[in-house]
Amino acid sequence: NLVGHHLLHKLMEHKLSESKMARVVLTSSCSSFDTFNYTVATDLATLNSEVVTIQNGRSLYGQSKLAQIMWAKKLTRNLGPRSNVFVNSVHPGGVATPIFSKGPIPWFVQKVIDWLQPTLWSADIAAISLLYLGVASDELEKENIRGKFYHPI
Repeated sequence: NLVGHHLLHKLMEHKLSESKMARVVLTSSCSSFDTFNYTVATDLATLNSEVVTIQNGRSLYGQSKLAQIMWAKKLTRNLGPRSNVFVNSVHPGGVATPIFSKGPIPWFVQKVIDWLQPTLWSADIAAISLLYLGVASDELEKENIRGKFYHPI
């Protein structure tokens, strides 16, 4: 969840810096609050030492989403306050997607997911916060919105 974002930024860095006002929006999650005691692995040995199991799958996902938030903040600091690149991360909310059908989920957890499914947002509604950070140029610039973590508006 983080390495791809970082690589894409590196590949686009020159074009972003040439832009009048560029935006980098990282799709994170409130799952960032559910991670390991050490929060985010800071070396490849730790990162690669975890084997995905039912017990730690949520923590691994949460770690990757927390890493996105932390990277948005770090990249913002590295770019500096006068940068033309506005980097933010956002949790789109609970979205009705097939994500929960991609792996072994205990039957009782699936029952809860099925019960909650009608309360989840459509992808169209969930995209609003991401679109705001991607297109609200005047407000982002005026309010100097960068390095922030947004949740649904």
